Amino acid sequence: MPWYISDYQSDTAHLNPPQDSAYRRLLEHQWKTRKPLTGDILALINITKMTPHWVDASSIAQAFHEQASSIGRASASKDERMLYAWVLDLMNQFFRHNPDGTWTQPRLESELAKWGEKSAQAKDKAARAAWCRWHPKEPFPGDAPSITKGITQAMPKQCPSPSPVSTNTKAHSVRFSGDKLRGSGEESPIGPETSDSANDAANGSGKGAERLSTMSPRGEATRRKRKASRDARFESFMGVLKEYWAEHHPESPNYPWSARDDVSLSAMLDADKDLGLEEFTALLVIRAASKVSPSALIYGWVKDIRQYQGGPLDEYKKPLALKQARQDFTYGG
Repeated sequence: MPWYISDYQSDTAHLNPPQDSAYRRLLEHQWKTRKPLTGDILALINITKMTPHWVDASSIAQAFHEQASSIGRASASKDERMLYAWVLDLMNQFFRHNPDGTWTQPRLESELAKWGEKSAQAKDKAARAAWCRWHPKEPFPGDAPSITKGITQAMPKQCPSPSPVSTNTKAHSVRFSGDKLRGSGEESPIGPETSDSANDAANGSGKGAERLSTMSPRGEATRRKRKASRDARFESFMGVLKEYWAEHHPESPNYPWSARDDVSLSAMLDADKDLGLEEFTALLVIRAASKVSPSALIYGWVKDIRQYQGGPLDEYKKPLALKQARQDFTYGG
């Protein structure tokens, strides 16, 4: 339930603590039930959880005392009738008495209407998004084709338009040994070589292509759509990442590439348009020289690969060179 503190405090500044507590309980009950409050004063008293001990009816208008005298049991005591008058006074201050005898709070009714509209819009939006994902060429049930067209035109923020893929993209196979780099300052020997696995990925051949060929038509269409929207550097960077994984995980060299890796690598490429393959490879070499978790999956760290451009890092993401310098100063004499 939305709660506008300033509005509530300005409207209820004159209430004493029992009145404030009772009013809140009445509001909460109407919001929870989504229905007007009953016209039965005894039921309203039960909602407020008030007893004659808590209320002071000395300042209540005489009209409410007279009205309370005709409410409830004939044998109601003076304290009970005072409680009836107290609740009537509170209801007349903040609620509207409907012709059918029920009570409604106007502001809460408008908030309920807005909440219902937003809830319906959210459900409709989710249903349309799911339909457009799995039935991209079919109109949403009950809609004209033009509405579906409008929805598909609103999707480029999530699905970027295809970018041209360069035919000169080359895959590289490198050695990512960071032993010399760790603490020595020497450059790691990075030699580009031809990678059959990366070439297979780029040319659509090999075991990966055989596996993809068994996909359903819908899955194949989704895969082609994702591939068309990728950055021109995606395939070569993905090949290098798989080589990096294979070198550091000889026990399981085939990295389980997933859609989450696709999203992370694409986000990194979109955010860093100037990053080339050689610089990216050098950053991987520096990461190999850092104290990082060897089991960390690619999607968890590839988006932050730039953090290694200053040199290897320790387990706290601090420069290793600074740590080594401090040790030399402390223990070197």
